[in-house]
Amino acid sequence: MSNYESPSAVSIILQFVQNSKYSRHKGYLKWELANKDVNGAFDVQQLQLEKGLINRDRQANSLMIPSMKSPQSSQISPEPSTTREHTCCDKLDELSKQYQLIINEQMNKLTELNLLIQQHSKLLIDSYNQGLEDAKTQQQKEQQILENNRLLRERDRQIQEWEERYNKEKKIGDEKEEEIRELEKQVKELATQVVVTTSATDLESEKNQWKNKFITLNKQFNEAEQQVVVLENEIDMLKQQQKKTEVRTTTRRKTVTKDIPLP
Repeated sequence: MSNYESPSAVSIILQFVQNSKYSRHKGYLKWELANKDVNGAFDVQQLQLEKGLINRDRQANSLMIPSMKSPQSSQISPEPSTTREHTCCDKLDELSKQYQLIINEQMNKLTELNLLIQQHSKLLIDSYNQGLEDAKTQQQKEQQILENNRLLRERDRQIQEWEERYNKEKKIGDEKEEEIRELEKQVKELATQVVVTTSATDLESEKNQWKNKFITLNKQFNEAEQQVVVLENEIDMLKQQQKKTEVRTTTRRKTVTKDIPLP
């Protein structure tokens, strides 16, 4: 029973091999098994199996037809037909064994091929995952580059703003410095005027002080001079009185000496 079912098994295997495709979703790599040598070998084996079955049916029919046409001959000589039937069955068994060996070899090859396909699929999956990882890394690098470019643009903008602010402040500073120089010049001029004014004021004040001192001293001198005149007058009066006293004393024959204290 297994010998007659082998061709259908080969057909199923062939159909499975031909329909084995490995696709990857969303435009990824697509792989399919397209080995013409293996398919050609399977086709040849299938044709040989079908040819062997047809020959076997023809031989069986050829054995059955003579028996139906001439039953007498079959009854007369049954041994040759039996021998031929056994020979046909032996050949069929031999062919079945050969094809079974071929099928087993092909199954082994299919097993090896399936193992290779699995290994290749694993490599494809690893390559796919590595591609995803590389794409992710590349995307991260691109995002980092975009971020760096944004930071550079932001830095350039800040630098430009600082330069504009610096130029503006420098212009204001230059204007202030010019104003300061002008004010310093005015201050120096005012300082010179103040010094001259201060000197004139000091001299005027000193003159007034000396004038006041002179007036005071002159007044004191006048007062002292008047006192001197008064004292001189008093001295003269005292001298006159003294003379009178001496005269009187002489007349009395007595001289009185009297010291007159000066005021």
